[in-house]
Amino acid sequence: MWIGLGTTGTALAVAGLFGLRAHELHDEASALPTRHPERRSLKGDIEDAELIADVALVGAAVAALGTALLLWLEQEEENVAEGTPQLGASAGPDGVGLLLRGTL
Repeated sequence: MWIGLGTTGTALAVAGLFGLRAHELHDEASALPTRHPERRSLKGDIEDAELIADVALVGAAVAALGTALLLWLEQEEENVAEGTPQLGASAGPDGVGLLLRGTL
């Protein structure tokens, strides 16, 4: 759980920092004249910063959802009486799937 929370927080921090950097570069480019040669290189830097921010934000969302799922499954296991059918997720090197456990 702590790894998931740390990963989510780190990814959000990276997304925020690169989002702010993209905003600063945009302001810097906007202050230049339209045909200024440095404006083109700033455009590339802005696009790079935006891409990194977007990827980090998606990574944070995936990490948050994975952490929430693990917490939910952990809580479900603690609250289930013995013999009650349980549905859970399974993941391994050969694939993913659903597990049905318990007695019917």
